[in-house]
Amino acid sequence: MPHGVWAHNDIAQISLIGAINSQQIVLRHNFEAPGAVQATLTTDALKQAWATSVRNDWRTNLLTTFRAMLSTDYSLVTIRAQIVEANGAYEHRLVSTDDVASLPLAGTLAQTQQVLTNAGVIRWRSLFASRSQRGRTFVPLPGGGTTGGLVNTGNVTVLSAYAAALVARYGANSPTFADATLTVYSRPFDENERYRIDRHTHPPTVTAIPVYDGNSANVVSQTVDPYARVQRRREFGRGA
Repeated sequence: MPHGVWAHNDIAQISLIGAINSQQIVLRHNFEAPGAVQATLTTDALKQAWATSVRNDWRTNLLTTFRAMLSTDYSLVTIRAQIVEANGAYEHRLVSTDDVASLPLAGTLAQTQQVLTNAGVIRWRSLFASRSQRGRTFVPLPGGGTTGGLVNTGNVTVLSAYAAALVARYGANSPTFADATLTVYSRPFDENERYRIDRHTHPPTVTAIPVYDGNSANVVSQTVDPYARVQRRREFGRGA
């Protein structure tokens, strides 16, 4: 059974593509078009232009705070914008546009980076607490960024500063940028396209997840996990 059309407003995805010691690091943020903006997005060209405008606004207003989370051996290579969903359409994913002008740019945190061993986690909250309505961003932590499994205070501070700045500018509650709303985006999928692995059973069991129309939950608040995590691919149906 196929999933239905996208019932929410258009979604622009901003991908922050960087590298540490030849390892690629990709962080993504998703933005939903507010109602007034959605009414103007009548063609694919206008949709792409909107996504590009969100990317450019992020670069102007968040780039400095973003770089402060990452050490000097991190390099931001590409800032990518892409429409990944369109209102009333089925899998309407448009061609991405890349910003590489004056890039790469290094992080500004004066610590030695550690690749994929430890990650700080920013948690995004909507008005509801279901799995499809909360999100996480994994940010690589420097080698000196943890003590006893906890993220050091200084690193929590720079993670918190970026998260707070992102929510202040694009969050659902009184954003300073009114043309895009930070959101937790859950991609739709058809039956038998996604599977849940339950590792609490012996042997693990694999279950096909039923057809899913996707979801968008606007972010209203944020927090930083005090524990260091391992950055890894999460299984479908686990986490947000």
